Amino acid sequence: MKIHLIGVASILTLAMLGSSGCDTPKPQTTLEVVEAKWIPPQTKIDPAYVEAGRRLLGNGLADPRAGTFCVEKTADQDLQARPMALERYGWVSSDRKWLNGLDGVISPIHGDIHPANLELVVNDLMRKPKPPRFSSEHSDLSPATIAVLLVAGRPGLAEQISFPEFYGQSPEASLTEYLALRYEAMADTDLEQRKDQDGLSAASYWVRVLRIQAGTEKPAGPPTQTRMPTNSRGTELAKATNLFNDFQRRVAGQETQTYDPKSLTGLDKQTRIAKLIEALAGETPMISNPGGADWIGDPVCQALATEGADAIPPLIDALERDKRLTRGVFRRTFSETAPGAPITVHSAEWTAIQMIWPTAVRYANTNPGESPDPATLKAAWAKEGSVPDAQRWLNVLEDDRAESRLWVDAAENLVKPSNEIRVGWSRMTPAAKAPMTGEPLRALQGAAISALLAKRAEQVAAPTAQNAQGLFGAGSALRIAHLSYRWSRPDSLSCLQAVCRSIVSELPSFDREGNLKDNLGDPFGVAIADRLTLKDASAVQDYAAFVPYVKPEIWFTSPGFFRPLWTVPINEAVQQIGTRYMKSWSAKFASPDPKVWRSSLDCAVGTLASSSIIQFRPYRQLLIEAIETKTAGGESEIVQMGDRKFAACKIGGQAVTNWNIPQGSEADYETGNKSTFSVGDYAAQSLVQFVKGIPPFFASLPGPKRGEARKAIVNWLSDDKRDWEAVARSSPFYSIGQD
Repeated sequence: MKIHLIGVASILTLAMLGSSGCDTPKPQTTLEVVEAKWIPPQTKIDPAYVEAGRRLLGNGLADPRAGTFCVEKTADQDLQARPMALERYGWVSSDRKWLNGLDGVISPIHGDIHPANLELVVNDLMRKPKPPRFSSEHSDLSPATIAVLLVAGRPGLAEQISFPEFYGQSPEASLTEYLALRYEAMADTDLEQRKDQDGLSAASYWVRVLRIQAGTEKPAGPPTQTRMPTNSRGTELAKATNLFNDFQRRVAGQETQTYDPKSLTGLDKQTRIAKLIEALAGETPMISNPGGADWIGDPVCQALATEGADAIPPLIDALERDKRLTRGVFRRTFSETAPGAPITVHSAEWTAIQMIWPTAVRYANTNPGESPDPATLKAAWAKEGSVPDAQRWLNVLEDDRAESRLWVDAAENLVKPSNEIRVGWSRMTPAAKAPMTGEPLRALQGAAISALLAKRAEQVAAPTAQNAQGLFGAGSALRIAHLSYRWSRPDSLSCLQAVCRSIVSELPSFDREGNLKDNLGDPFGVAIADRLTLKDASAVQDYAAFVPYVKPEIWFTSPGFFRPLWTVPINEAVQQIGTRYMKSWSAKFASPDPKVWRSSLDCAVGTLASSSIIQFRPYRQLLIEAIETKTAGGESEIVQMGDRKFAACKIGGQAVTNWNIPQGSEADYETGNKSTFSVGDYAAQSLVQFVKGIPPFFASLPGPKRGEARKAIVNWLSDDKRDWEAVARSSPFYSIGQD
């Protein structure tokens, strides 16, 4: 946007802000709602909205009175580490530390301040397209802007703005909801970035807005859209208050120190366990951002796991009393304007409990990520504490009243290596091989366990099975059938056949009910591969019936679906099915619709290229056809951040990813240079990120060199004498889709 700066006189005014700016917002250390002095002007704006603004003033709504209108320009980066030039408009406080934003939010100033013209800025903002909700792009026109302009004494300007509805709610409800979400998001980011004093103010405003919200919302039916997900423990107000209290703890100097194993030397066991529980609030091992925490890989959780059963009682006690938060925030989006969910120390304690006592998951709530009631855990541990893991899991599998998800967990854990630790989707597998967890039961109960696995698989596959309706039940049934195969191959064939045939008979209805591809593609392919290994010729017919339902342009591809294509012994009929499928897939690459060609390509490359399917010649031909596609793809621009350069890629004008410049050649690419790329370039660039040993490629290479690099990759893929299984095994992603 063009910035409208004002003249020299106003610049001098800005320099004198110490005497004429807005009243400096004091660091907020209270949760009490205050009443600011303000008499609203005469206006045509909805009285309920004006009253909501009056109540919010002093409690989170920006106060522009007596200030100078300015623009704050900040160089920053988003959650993907991409550079951003941010501009925010508002009125500067007298100490020049706070911006009373035009968007209604009070925030600390971190950038350069320049005076601006309010009327011209507002008119420009009204003409500018509104960014998507919760995108990284900020908009200064918000549901609170009209209220801020009223407080500024500009009702005429306020009345020119068409009200931006928020989640389809009434104006007054939109005002409070918007401010609540903004302060929640600010507090989350401050928590991550260790800006505890800023976070304390943001959390204070969040609490007070929520308290006011309870009196301004009208029970006029449910909103047209749902709230963004936040921390699931308790009410919004309880979550906000807990975050405020956690910031107070940190500001008071009660920050948890980084874990140091040496500090535990010489301590008795109970003191050592207590120190480890205290250390859980230190560093948060994030899997990704967006994403959650990888507690199973956390050294503190691992140290607690090595303490064994003695750690369970104090960990359960901690679940009951520990209200601390970690520095991590679980997010579902790259946007910092969208709230996340601060990760509680509870989640680390619950993970540590499950690492020592895996069957504790059966006492969890419907959401396995939620820790159960401590009293329930104490009673259960008193009964189960001395029972071996294998027998605990068999008890779960034998329990006719257990939920189907627990039957799946029991089957998984009986068959897994005994030295492997699993919590939810996370696992930690030592390099040393170990027998199955259920191996001690095999001599006396092996055949009975096979029969029980078959019984549970067929129960879960049935449409009437409790908590196993439709697709999810079918996927779980296939998983149990495969685990039956791993437990005892000779006893598994009839179970595999029954479950696969049950699913084939329901394919049309499954396809109508939901995403058949995501839920069944991987486990169905694995079950067919199991049957082929057992020399079941009828598996071909079932695979042929299933494959047409899997559409590559809308499916997140997993290698398991294609496992029959490289199963030994090779089945020619199955190979023909795969060849036909690859040909139908490649036709998507030339689509003029970026959504179609990109989703098809992302499925074709990605982790799939790192799996054993790269042995399959028609798949490599699919990759060749993708690389040779000349359809226009998008454009890239060389961007520099610090000492690092990379190519920022856009498709259809939308930023989609960043490409690293080949090491040692950064000087060959000048910052700001733009170039276009084809669909084939995009395919080649994606492929080199997943396949080791492939010739190098960079989509921003000059035209002739880029063509030569694509040709080198095509020649490499065309070499049928290459050890393609060795190529797959060399990938760090090879284990995905493997048992």
